[in-house]
Amino acid sequence: MGAKAITNKNACRVELGKVLPLKAPFSVQMYVANVCNFKCSYCLQSSDAETLKSMSFQKKLMSLEVYKKCIDGFKALKTRLKVLVLVGWGEPLLHPDIIEMVRYAKSNNIADKIEILSNASLLKPAVADRLIEAGLDSLRISIQGLNSGDYKQVSGVDIDFNEFISNLKYFYHNKKSTNVYMKIMDIMLKNNEDREEFFRLFGELCDEIAVESLIPVLNEFDYTEFGSDFSTELMGNRIVDTDICALPFYSCIIDVDGLVLPCCVFPPPAVFGSAAERGLDSIWNGKEYNSFLIKLLQHKKAQMPVCKQCQRHTHVMRPSDYLDKYAQELEERYKLIPPHA
Repeated sequence: MGAKAITNKNACRVELGKVLPLKAPFSVQMYVANVCNFKCSYCLQSSDAETLKSMSFQKKLMSLEVYKKCIDGFKALKTRLKVLVLVGWGEPLLHPDIIEMVRYAKSNNIADKIEILSNASLLKPAVADRLIEAGLDSLRISIQGLNSGDYKQVSGVDIDFNEFISNLKYFYHNKKSTNVYMKIMDIMLKNNEDREEFFRLFGELCDEIAVESLIPVLNEFDYTEFGSDFSTELMGNRIVDTDICALPFYSCIIDVDGLVLPCCVFPPPAVFGSAAERGLDSIWNGKEYNSFLIKLLQHKKAQMPVCKQCQRHTHVMRPSDYLDKYAQELEERYKLIPPHA
């Protein structure tokens, strides 16, 4: 039986405007790895050292000490996270402590789901066994092509494609409760034959599978060279014009240094302090984060240079996330929140 093809990811999502403010984010992405073994042409990892320096981007790993302090701090949140994603501007499986990170998060019961986003090139059977044993709930795999030639062209790496497929098969057939989500970007599929080949190659190796649209993330990149007109959102549906970015209202980022960011845009529009030192609860429910959200509700993106030129939210938000009609009501709700230092 093949994987379930995903075309709409709005199922089971709450009407966000009706439940805000949240006592804790639904999801947190922890950037455990800003290093990568791939140099994908659409990613900042393909940039030269001079460009990365101009962006103040550092290739580094999150220390296990910082990670554990952040996880310990999650316990002060009024409710568990729905999902903790171990990710980064790189490959999480490069982190020597990634198994311990999964195990530590699971043992502390701070989220309904622990997830890793990976290119899966390092998913050897020994690594697979340890991830499964650690209790990984979800593995999201980004496929970069349909053969070794595609991987060389897109990611600048030589891989044994047959071994890669074999490793994916091993994980899928030996996993216990881990949900495997396989995805590829539309720009990597030249025609319907390529699309059919993607589903043929990977459809039996995962629980869910999808073709996702390339979306512009970095201002330093000219994404138009990949052939997309960016008229659709992530799952290929037509973009709906919406002014208020909902992402920081239900999720946040913790970067490799433990700093809390409102979104994954780089460089970030704001930095709210260290989750390792202050705890995520004091930051998420603090006056600085609250003031940032109120500005978004007041349509003051023009006062925030990064937000002013960012349209990423229009590509990743779902209909249930649109906040424009709730803006005035939500502004009043957020203003009633007692100020925290």
